[in-house]
Amino acid sequence: LRSIEAESRSPSQGSASVPTQQLSWRTLYTGTLLPMDPAVCGPLKAVPPLPNPFTLTSDTPELVQQMLADLPEAVWDKKQFQAPEAVANFPGLCRGPGGLLAGETPRQLAQNALGAALLNRLCANVLSGLASSTRSTGRYESPKELAAAAAWAAHHEAG
Repeated sequence: LRSIEAESRSPSQGSASVPTQQLSWRTLYTGTLLPMDPAVCGPLKAVPPLPNPFTLTSDTPELVQQMLADLPEAVWDKKQFQAPEAVANFPGLCRGPGGLLAGETPRQLAQNALGAALLNRLCANVLSGLASSTRSTGRYESPKELAAAAAWAAHHEAG
């Protein structure tokens, strides 16, 4: 974690395609690190900010509807052909599904993007817990390691 945080603070490091600030685990709290690719996802809106706490049964349908707002409701559950997009400065080269029938419906794509954002948020929660536990000791110690150390100390005190 420390190396990732150090990279995120260093202005000289980072990838050309991913901004340096996105290397930090803290950006997982936002849910999405990179925008959805319109060549693959079509005209879906980005994942809206996730409520805290998130209730799966009531929040998911609302967020999916927000993501599908730019599409007519009649196509939400239909797989569609999506034309490939031309690549700038490369005549005759296109990117996208190549006119194939989409593997998912727009609703399924929105649910997948929402699921990925939730998993990113959960990963951020785990990583923030790990980061806070390493601040005091310098390294993470699992509950098993702590129990073994306590048993070892008790054994030495008794013997």
